[in-house]
Amino acid sequence: MEKELFKKYYSQLISGGIIILITMIIICYIVINTKNVLNYIVILIYAGILIYTLIKMLPIFRDFDMVRKRKYIQITGEVIKTRIKIESYEPYAAANYVTIVDNITSQEIELQMMNEKIEFFQIDTGDKKTYTFLYLPHTKYAVVFEQTT
Repeated sequence: MEKELFKKYYSQLISGGIIILITMIIICYIVINTKNVLNYIVILIYAGILIYTLIKMLPIFRDFDMVRKRKYIQITGEVIKTRIKIESYEPYAAANYVTIVDNITSQEIELQMMNEKIEFFQIDTGDKKTYTFLYLPHTKYAVVFEQTT
């Protein structure tokens, strides 16, 4: 189960790292070969892309130590809402989200599910079933660890 969480985290980390690296290479190339004022506009555009990517990567960077040590947060709670967010029109490109109420703190937490192949999302939320999740606190990536009733 941790495998899905691990794969999703590192795929996001690697893809963000590649975007950052390519953007930095393009900026350096333009700076070295700049002889025209209009090239500075291109530099500003790529700098904006770099800053945006870094901001989107902040939750991933914050969870890095937890993933490296494999110390995920375990939370037990009741599922109160599920939703599917379509990210593109390709098959299997939907993100599944659940909102749970923590049994200890009674706080509502929305998590993005990584193990989508189970019949978790066909369950009626009125069933009052309790699940234990492993999740990362900043990215909100989660997997179902076990189901208790």
